[in-house]
Amino acid sequence: MGSSPSVQKGLRQKQTSINKSKDPGENSDKFLHNSSLNRDDKEVQNVERVSQELKGTAYLKLLSNMAETADQNEALESRKISQKNVDYEKLRAKDKEMTSPKANSERALDEESELSESIKSEMLCVEVKRPKEKCLQVIRLLKSAFEKEDEDRSSVVRLLHELSKAYIGIETLRPDIYRVVGNSIMDFLIDNNVDDYIYEMAIEILPKACKRKSKSKVSQIDRVSLIVIFNSLINFTDVSDRICSRVCEKTEFLEVMTESLAYHAVVMGTWDTNDGSFTNNVLGVLYNCSCWYANRQHLRDAGLIWILKRIIDLDDLDMKLTATLALAGILDEEESKFFKSETQAMEEMSKLLGLAMQEPERRCEGWSAQELAAACSRLAGNDVNKALLVNAGILDHLAEMCESGNEQEKTEALGAIWALAFDETNRDKMVEEGTVVELIIKLKDSTAESVRTQAGNILWTLREELAESSNKLFQQTANEVVPKISHSSEELSSNTKHVMISYNWGSKVTVFKIHEGLERNGFRVWIDRNEMKGSIVDSIAEGVENAEVLLMCVSPKYKNSKYCRAEAEYAFTNDIDIVPLLLESEYKADGWLGLIKGAKKHFDFSNDDYFSGTFQALVKDLGIRGKAKIKMEPQIIPEISPVLQTNPPAFSGDVIDSGHGIRVSRPISQVAEWSCDQVQKWLQDNQCRGPSLKNFTGTELLFLKSLRDEAPEYFYNYLDTKLRIRDLKQLSKLVEALKRL
Repeated sequence: MGSSPSVQKGLRQKQTSINKSKDPGENSDKFLHNSSLNRDDKEVQNVERVSQELKGTAYLKLLSNMAETADQNEALESRKISQKNVDYEKLRAKDKEMTSPKANSERALDEESELSESIKSEMLCVEVKRPKEKCLQVIRLLKSAFEKEDEDRSSVVRLLHELSKAYIGIETLRPDIYRVVGNSIMDFLIDNNVDDYIYEMAIEILPKACKRKSKSKVSQIDRVSLIVIFNSLINFTDVSDRICSRVCEKTEFLEVMTESLAYHAVVMGTWDTNDGSFTNNVLGVLYNCSCWYANRQHLRDAGLIWILKRIIDLDDLDMKLTATLALAGILDEEESKFFKSETQAMEEMSKLLGLAMQEPERRCEGWSAQELAAACSRLAGNDVNKALLVNAGILDHLAEMCESGNEQEKTEALGAIWALAFDETNRDKMVEEGTVVELIIKLKDSTAESVRTQAGNILWTLREELAESSNKLFQQTANEVVPKISHSSEELSSNTKHVMISYNWGSKVTVFKIHEGLERNGFRVWIDRNEMKGSIVDSIAEGVENAEVLLMCVSPKYKNSKYCRAEAEYAFTNDIDIVPLLLESEYKADGWLGLIKGAKKHFDFSNDDYFSGTFQALVKDLGIRGKAKIKMEPQIIPEISPVLQTNPPAFSGDVIDSGHGIRVSRPISQVAEWSCDQVQKWLQDNQCRGPSLKNFTGTELLFLKSLRDEAPEYFYNYLDTKLRIRDLKQLSKLVEALKRL
């Protein structure tokens, strides 16, 4: 059951470069102002100066020092609060000394512009609080500031900047709980409707940045406001799916964002513009939204597919890659064939990863090696991209990352390799070249659990190719990764088999209701309720191998989960009954999931109002599968008399000669005794090819013949979905051979 992919480039305003400096004021400068701006542009230099005036370097320096010592000395809080007015005047005086003189008379913000007395007093109290408490308090202040009609915008922008800085600071202090805490903060922001004010402010300002919408020059305060707004939103949408949904549901806001992108990609035809800093983050926000399937239709309706394709045609590599990743999130498998003719972004991503591996900071063009590996996993979510990425040479760089990276980098790189390994051509290449596989075999014994687990998952996915390899080490590894179970499937009593539920953690609420209901109805149920992130081999050994039926919980997240895919494909290839459960009404399974789901009978659990009726239908369909069976006395089955014939039966051929030139059917009793090898010989004699029939015995062949006679619709569906015999010539040969059997 898969977990969400790691954070990728474009998801948030990065903090790495900020942390290099020891000066909090300088850090905040870099955070407020996007480094991708052209610093030779005089107007942009003015923006930097205005940014400094908005914050005040010395002011932020003292605030940072106060925050750092808050947990160590609670007395500091009361002392600072009591002296807030004196402290603030000292800060302002020092700030004026450090700020350069006016370069001209026209400024976006007057030097004396400052927060209102009530807000500045509150802010000094806030700075000594822990990051989460600070965020919540700043949200309250923002709400108050937005509600005051006469509040100066500089105060609002400054508060929003402080919120964003404190918000991303949580990741620096506690990366282990960043997403959980971040989500709770965003819930508070939404519940107080503060995000609505942010959207409204952007709707008012953003069209001014597009000359086709307004011929008036964008003021510096407007430009700085946009920088702060979208720096904040790119951080917020990185974590919160609720914020992403709100962004997409605000039709007017979504419209002005897409028009802004269209202006640069179509009208300007370039990304080298003064307002490129916030426009880059506009694209980043939309990319974050594309990571959630629920937003897919909103983004498509806004015309984003066409705009993203135009951005991919531009020369800006950073935007080309982000646009490619966003496009991968809103195209279906058929539409993803577009990437076959647009491989430059993948080639450049491979090149960037190689260059990043050579740098001490493991970063190139603003992308870290770990981010690029995560981007590879993201693109590999579309099956058509898997082979394209390997052809672009990314596999060698991922292998290098596995060899020399830290634990997080190795885990991310192995996750990307595992995603690529779901393509048959890629698996053949990996095993044939051997170098990557040898490295992964070494890593399966790593002391780091996450590395060891991911390496094992890759080797399990490669098991068939490894077993067929002439390399003795590979063959041995294939035997080691096969699930270790106490009984083979043939030896298992029907009393020991169960119903397995294969699902993605994102659907746990509905799935747990189904699980509990099945157990109440007497079913044995195998389910992982702990958000499985471990070895897929454990899931296969414990869950799939002993399953009488597998409930496949269909959703977009299920399709994108490597764990879920491994479980479903293993069950499919091993002829375990699969029952699809639909969990999202608007979702139509495609790609690998669509092939497995096929025309199978499914049960729609997407609407809670009909849960009870659907569940009862499911229970009825399962029947006694997965339940303990009552022992019955063995039934006497009447023996079928063989067809009389003159000559003793010969093995060769599908029929035998009666001695009088008449071809007659082979005796059923003799066919029933055929071994697998004899069935293979019969298939060859009848020019039937089908690896899915390689383990058939004579008894199973006779049963297949009876299916054709008694249930032709099921027979042909079985050939298609289970045996995967879809070639018309092969299908006709097999059917005719069965007729003569």
